[in-house]
Amino acid sequence: MTPPPDDSPLNRLDFTTTACDSHNYVSNAEGILEVRTGTVDELIILAAHSTSKDFVYQDAFLLTYRTFVDLLRLLGKLEYRFRRFNGADHGALELKAARSSFSLIVSRLKVMIDLVAAGRAYIPNCDAGARRRHDDRQ
Repeated sequence: MTPPPDDSPLNRLDFTTTACDSHNYVSNAEGILEVRTGTVDELIILAAHSTSKDFVYQDAFLLTYRTFVDLLRLLGKLEYRFRRFNGADHGALELKAARSSFSLIVSRLKVMIDLVAAGRAYIPNCDAGARRRHDDRQ
């Protein structure tokens, strides 16, 4: 992934406070801000920074992100943010941003591994077919 421009949300730590305007968020019946719109980078960062109070957004993001960004681009952006803010010379806020990005990467990879494992359970002779193809190439 080519590095984003300096003014990209991927490079900011103050994302949630600077991006909160009436066009991006709407207050629901309980007075909780709900996301309505945002750039791909903003939506990714918000999903990475979800807390126990707003895992609903992270779940919704993980179910729908494929409609606006492919998996490799998502993982690339999360990896960029992790590398950007991870390191011994960074403060607590930067390290939290790095860990949040890494956590979302891990959750995405875990889902993929679970899907592959589930697929093998439902496809008869899945491993046997793969072994035959491998043996044929040798």
